[in-house]
Amino acid sequence: MTSRYQHPAHPGPPRITVRAAMGQLRVVSVWQAFGRCAAHAQRRTVHGKRKKGLEEMTVTFESISLAELAKITRGLNALPWVSAASMRVATGAIFLERDRS
Repeated sequence: MTSRYQHPAHPGPPRITVRAAMGQLRVVSVWQAFGRCAAHAQRRTVHGKRKKGLEEMTVTFESISLAELAKITRGLNALPWVSAASMRVATGAIFLERDRS
């Protein structure tokens, strides 16, 4: 079965990236924030950026509305341990990062 995001009009599936300070990324909490949408996750990567002192988790989704992804991203940004959460869609990045002021 071919992903609808492989079509030229949809060059890539939507994804959410969550960043936290080194040692602070709570993977289970991220999955809990996805709620019922976790079933639509296709790929995930977790890695650290030591020079920047960050850990990062990216999850790619299939068959999920962009409105739902935006809602999840806003919820992740509300968590105190999250440095930033953003979503990327076929047309580019949409950053819904919380205000740190």
